Amino acid sequence: MEKSGSQLLPFLKNVLRVTVDEIAPSGGKKRLLEISIENAAEVTRARDKINDALAAYDVESVDTHAVSDTDLPAVVFRQNIRVTTAKTQFQESWRIVSDLYADQNGQLKSAADGVLPDVYVRGAGIYTAKLNAENPIGTMQSIEHTLRAFEDFADQDRTRIERDEKALSDYRAQSDKPFEHELKLKELVARQQELNKTLDLDKSDKQVVEKTPEEAEEPRAWQQHVRPSEVAKVQL
Repeated sequence: MEKSGSQLLPFLKNVLRVTVDEIAPSGGKKRLLEISIENAAEVTRARDKINDALAAYDVESVDTHAVSDTDLPAVVFRQNIRVTTAKTQFQESWRIVSDLYADQNGQLKSAADGVLPDVYVRGAGIYTAKLNAENPIGTMQSIEHTLRAFEDFADQDRTRIERDEKALSDYRAQSDKPFEHELKLKELVARQQELNKTLDLDKSDKQVVEKTPEEAEEPRAWQQHVRPSEVAKVQL
């Protein structure tokens, strides 16, 4: 919700603010997330123009605008969204274009007519069957096929339960057995502790190496190979 909430809010017609709170058993409330539109008045005015137009339209109006959409309302506005969590806060700005569209060529209607509704068989659960718009017998056969599949579903569930129970029994049997390499593991752990102790003692011995007088007076490499005349040139 924290990541997608700001993307969801621009597509809601009437919602201006979304909050998520955690309520403790004692009744205390902790705000986990808040998503709000900062310029709510501007957004509401723009939304109302479209919502009012939708509420006023009837079937005759829709048929009229299917011929010409020049009178259909349209709005363009900026929507500023603030997202606040327990750890952070950020802002996003969306440019919203909202209008009513007349399907003059009937493309949307044709696409909608081509989508067949789903058929559900509802009982303790919900199961899907296929709708055959051209042949009702085909629809009935699909429903019967779904019903006959219940036995297959039950067999699959029984097989899965048997497999899980066997795996659980095997795990319990293994948990009661001693670890066969336990003695070797103890020896390795003891050896590791000895090595750690030795390394810690070595690290505690601070060794400071001081330069000998000869090393301190030793000329640098560039001093060994530069003639006095060259040094004079550098000084100038």
